[in-house]
Amino acid sequence: MLGPIARASRLACITFFALAGAARGADLPADEEIYGFDDQMLAEPLEHPDWFKQSFLDLGADLSEALEAGKRGIMVYFGQRRCAYCQKLMKVNFGLEDIVEYTRTHFDVIPIDVFGVDEVTDIKG
Repeated sequence: MLGPIARASRLACITFFALAGAARGADLPADEEIYGFDDQMLAEPLEHPDWFKQSFLDLGADLSEALEAGKRGIMVYFGQRRCAYCQKLMKVNFGLEDIVEYTRTHFDVIPIDVFGVDEVTDIKG
């Protein structure tokens, strides 16, 4: 059985997380904007954000550069130029300032087109 201090502490934590979730939810688009969309191939090719790294796709070298810059590592983004889901990721997730700030601070993002012809060298060479 919990004592009065433990109960009060537990109630404070529950209240905090409930309020934090409600406040965060106000920033998000409505469900129909996130889930209800046309998933047909895009008419125009998708452009990556300017802050994605322009890479020669040597992931070992990219990782070394990221670590030397004080980042935690690299994030490899696999996508397609006319992919509606990729566009949704860019608009919804990478449209949120806190996600962009965290990602840019901790990672170099390397885009790879899954249908591209560019050769990719993995981290082990």
